[in-house]
Amino acid sequence: MTLPSRLPVPVQGIKPKQLKDTWGASRSSGRTHEGIDIMSERGTRVYSSTEGLVADLRNNNLGGKVIWILGPGGTWHYYAHLNEHKRGLNVGDYVKKGDLIGYVGNTGNARHTSPHLHYGIYLNGKGRGAVNPYPYLR
Repeated sequence: MTLPSRLPVPVQGIKPKQLKDTWGASRSSGRTHEGIDIMSERGTRVYSSTEGLVADLRNNNLGGKVIWILGPGGTWHYYAHLNEHKRGLNVGDYVKKGDLIGYVGNTGNARHTSPHLHYGIYLNGKGRGAVNPYPYLR
């Protein structure tokens, strides 16, 4: 599986130089951070960083409101802690790079943190084979 050398920053108004590499940071229960957190105001638009199929939309304790997009070459793109999904977005929808998919929030285990988007990329299936998104967003 290969990724393009560059992906657009998925949060409206955020430039690559504003990003902070939070990959691998310690998390609760002995986990490490499998993605980066892109800080922004609640309600800021979140765009798909790739074309692909909306494979999952859900609300869970860890990521809160999340979206999984199955991108080109079998890459999985994970958007978490959303305030809300885009109204009308459904599992099975096809999105293009740059399409609106949701809004920044702090749902799930981020409810006591500042609003942000957690963005992760996985190469070996949904939630498997995590790679650091930071170099691709530069």
